[in-house]
Amino acid sequence: MKIDEILNDNMVLHAFTVDNLFVGRKGATDIVKSIPDALITKYPKRWSWLGEDVFCLFEVNGVQFEIEEPYGDSSEYWIGKSQEGGACPELNLVAEAFKKWELSKQVKSKFDNWFSKILAFIVVIIAALILFSIFIGKPITI
Repeated sequence: MKIDEILNDNMVLHAFTVDNLFVGRKGATDIVKSIPDALITKYPKRWSWLGEDVFCLFEVNGVQFEIEEPYGDSSEYWIGKSQEGGACPELNLVAEAFKKWELSKQVKSKFDNWFSKILAFIVVIIAALILFSIFIGKPITI
């Protein structure tokens, strides 16, 4: 994923933003979960996009970070140290996790999940039709 770095006066990473078109709030939280030693202290609520700008709080090595969608309806998420942002080695770990995230993994995961649900539904319908035909004693024709 492409991130837009926000640098401080010393040209050191201070915070960053990411486009939220494909990642979503749950996806951003899932990326945080992939960071070693990350501890999520606030997860997004079910309808958080209705009025919750800061929807995820987490810690990496004791440093608290937040993910915010400015104005609640922005096209990007701001990720940085809680409240003010600021440079630290842990921010680089967070930025690397977002850079490494690939849309294809999430899409594939969602596709696999839906595909397995549809396949299970078809199997249940076929089994029900077979049992029904046995029960009525006639083959079912389609």
